[in-house]
Parts: sequence; structure tokens; C-alpha cells
Amino acid sequence: SVLLDNQNLNYSITYNGTTALPVNAGIYEVVASITSDNYKGSATAHMIINKATAPIVFSNLVQNFDSTYHTPTITTYPSGLNYHLLFNGDTNKPFNAGSYLVEVNLNDTNYEGYASDSMTIKKAAATINFSDNMQAYDGTAKHATVTTIPAGLNTIITYSCGYAPTTIGNYTVYAVIDDDNYYGEDSSIFVITKPQSSIAIADSSFIYDGNAHALHVEVTPSNANYTITYNLNGGSVSSANK
Repeated sequence: SVLLDNQNLNYSITYNGTTALPVNAGIYEVVASITSDNYKGSATAHMIINKATAPIVFSNLVQNFDSTYHTPTITTYPSGLNYHLLFNGDTNKPFNAGSYLVEVNLNDTNYEGYASDSMTIKKAAATINFSDNMQAYDGTAKHATVTTIPAGLNTIITYSCGYAPTTIGNYTVYAVIDDDNYYGEDSSIFVITKPQSSIAIADSSFIYDGNAHALHVEVTPSNANYTITYNLNGGSVSSANK
């Protein structure tokens, strides 16, 4: 308001050099000038319009990893106000699974406000496939083949016997995904079978000399055990083991 010693005097008022009344928040230089014919004078003051405080509301704070960048939904009242976002103090939008501190600072001509909350990007589920689950014994440690969807995820593989099995038998193989953005686990039966063997024997004839005679036998693998039986013409049978 303007106070005059003589209330009958005419005057004009400008705000930062214009006669339009200010609307937006800010600092204005107010100049009041007397315009009456017989008087002169002016006065200067400053008027401040402070920013109003606007509420900020977060939503969509829990999301799933999907190989894209993520942001929460920010709503201001009134709507459509400009703001700056920070994620753990950084302007880059988060990509990987994890928990992030989200901070919002309003950047608006007439409103101010600040709010923070936590946003979580959850790990996505991945698929585990087992193959080559049946292998033949050869005395070496055996390993199941494990693949993932998506491909190439790191997995931790264990066996029910506590180590990669080496002996014939049935085992349970376990696989757990060890990845920043994916989770999953599964199990399957893993079998080490008896190896395929071959045996060859040929007809032979001997002249009686009072000694025991044996046929030549070829076995693959050479360390495989086998049994030989002999059927005498008279019907009795004898056998030899190796």
C-alpha cells in the first residue's frame, strides 16, 4: 500500500518498471511516483512474493528388472510442476536390481518442495535347464551341463554327494543362479552308468596233456571283470572268473 501526506494527490506505481501487478513469486522493486501537476515526489520499496509449498507424492516404487532404466511415478499438487530427480545422489536413472534413495526437488517458478523415498528394483526370474544328465563311467569326475534363460548367467552347481561324482550311481544335481539381476534355482537327477564293454572269444582245440587249458579272451576295457564257463560233452560245467 502507498501512504501519502495529501490523500488527494495522484500517483502511479511500477513493479520492476511495469505497471502490471506482479503474480509470480520473486522480488520486485516498487516505485511510487506523484503525478499531480503541482507536486512531485517518489518513493522506492521492495515487495517479495514467496514461493508456495507444493506436496509431492511417490508411487510405483517397487518394480521388476527388465533390462531398461527405471523411475518412480512423481505426482505434484498442483500437477505438472517441474522437478529434479536424484537416485542415490546421482542423476542417472537406475538400471540394475537393488534399492535406491529417490530425492525430488521442485524446480518451479512459484512452488517449492522436497521429498524422498526408497525405490526397489526386484530381481527377475530366470530359467535353468539341465542336459547331459546321463554319462558313462570312466573313472573321472562327471559334470552336468547347465544353461540359463537368459543365456550366460552365473550358476553355482552342487551334487548330493558333495562333489562332482566319479562312481556309478544316481545323484541329485542342484543349480542356483548367482547374478545381480536374476534369481532362480532348480535340481535334476544325474546318473553315471556302467560303461559299454565288449568281449571276444574264439574257438580253440587242444591235445590232452593232463593240464588245464583256457581260451584267449579279449575284453574292452581291459580291466573289466568277466566270467568264463566250460560245458563238457558229458554235461558237467566248470567256470573261471576274472
